[in-house]
Amino acid sequence: MVDFRLDYFEGQLAQQILGDAIGVATWVDTRVFPDIAPEGTVLPYITFADITAQRAYHMTGDTGLTHNHVVQIDCWSDEPAESRQIAGKVIELLSAVQATWGTQIDVRRSHLASMAREYVPDGDGSEKGAWRTRMDWEFAYRDA
Repeated sequence: MVDFRLDYFEGQLAQQILGDAIGVATWVDTRVFPDIAPEGTVLPYITFADITAQRAYHMTGDTGLTHNHVVQIDCWSDEPAESRQIAGKVIELLSAVQATWGTQIDVRRSHLASMAREYVPDGDGSEKGAWRTRMDWEFAYRDA
C-alpha cells in the first residue's frame, strides 16, 4: 500500500504547532499554512511543505515505518530577530518528538536536518519584504 498519509500528517503537524504550550502561537496566532500563505497574510506566520516521504523496507517487505519524511518549515517575519525566535520555539516543540499525533500517526523520531535564514524581497519591486528562517525537519513515524 502506498499511502504516506501526507494530508493527515500535515494536519497533525499544524495542530502540534498551534496547540503547543511553549508559545509558537503567541507570535503567529492561527497563521500556520501548508505550502504558501494566502495573499495579504499579516506577518509573522509559518508555512510548511512536504519535501519527501519514503517507506522503509526490509527483506521481508514493508516495515510499516515511513522514514526520512522531510518537511520544510518556514518562519516568516518582518524582523530577523523575530523570525529566529519563532524558529527557536518550533525547534523546542519538535526536537526529539516521540508521540502519537491524532489517531493515525505514531512519531518515533524527529530532528532538525538543516536551517538557514534569508531576506525575501516582495515580488512587486518595493523595498518591503520578509525575513524567512527555513528549517528542514526529518520525521520517522508508523501508522498508529
